[in-house]
Amino acid sequence: MQKAAVVLLCFVFCFSCQKPDETEDIIGQITMTVKANCHNVPGRFRVYISCTDSGNINWGDGTPDESFSFLDAQPDWGDGMIWIPLDHVYSDTTIVYKVVITGKNITSMSIPGVPHYSNALRANGYATSLDASKNTALTFLNCANQKLTNLELGDNSTLTELDCSDNRLITLNVSKCTALTNINCNVNRLTSLDVGINTALTYLRCDYNQLTSLNLSNNEALTYLRCFKNQLTSLDISKNIALVILECSGNQLTSLDLSKNTALVELLCTNNQLTRLDVNNNSALFRFICSDNQLTSLDLSKNTALRNVECESNNMTVKSLNDLFETIHSNDNNDGYTKTLFIGGNPGTVDCNISIAENKGWSVYY
Repeated sequence: MQKAAVVLLCFVFCFSCQKPDETEDIIGQITMTVKANCHNVPGRFRVYISCTDSGNINWGDGTPDESFSFLDAQPDWGDGMIWIPLDHVYSDTTIVYKVVITGKNITSMSIPGVPHYSNALRANGYATSLDASKNTALTFLNCANQKLTNLELGDNSTLTELDCSDNRLITLNVSKCTALTNINCNVNRLTSLDVGINTALTYLRCDYNQLTSLNLSNNEALTYLRCFKNQLTSLDISKNIALVILECSGNQLTSLDLSKNTALVELLCTNNQLTRLDVNNNSALFRFICSDNQLTSLDLSKNTALRNVECESNNMTVKSLNDLFETIHSNDNNDGYTKTLFIGGNPGTVDCNISIAENKGWSVYY
């Protein structure tokens, strides 16, 4: 009898020491603090998740945990996702609640919100902090238009898309999110942003922050960059040769080297301190807006794809504007786009010869 007991104990011990099956579903946890003072349904807080198994949510108000399953998923709403809606109404809208979501293979999460500039009434409560660091299966996270002051992203190495825009974040650490391709962190209070490890990044929006520098030397796959309305004094995009869209308006740039960015289609660099801008290597440019700088001349002879040029409020004289009209192309690709040229607010605006450009099919405005 004793021998049998020893054998049984040894079996249990050996079984418990075995490594877990590598194919076992990943169990993750997402924690957030929320406040449910909204307009349309007082006390309401809703969050959408996507998972391949099941889990539960603790709403933090003493009510029983609510279970969910992938079988609860709603049909595709047109965004390519199959969402599970988790909805709760709190009795007290003045309290901050701690919400904990635990589940197997939670791959996506989205919290509905209203942008700060919108007049729409808020139909959902909002999150003030969010910790997704313990959910390593997460690939998509949308926590935009909340009131987040803290966002924890730990070993989220499978996360590819992050939208944390329109919050109150002063820091954002994505150093362990090595698979990220899309980051939108605009309208926050960030003073720095390190994306050096995010070499797969193709889309970056960090506009309306307080960034004084932005190092993009490791982000060679980047095609879309919006970093306007920051405090940048320089911007090195020499390694970002895949860039198609660049918007860096509203900074303090005194120079901008575009010589390596031959794929650029849209360039917006208004409200800086640029005195010179060479776009001779940017033959794919379709839209070019450089108003409110200190430019004295522009040579657009190599930019034969241009349809929209705005160079208002610079320091261009009659001669330099006429020279611009001479260099601008006369192509008509019959693509349905009107060729528009805005020149108002320059010293030579009134006396320049706009007929030079008009004879090439351009509509000139000032």
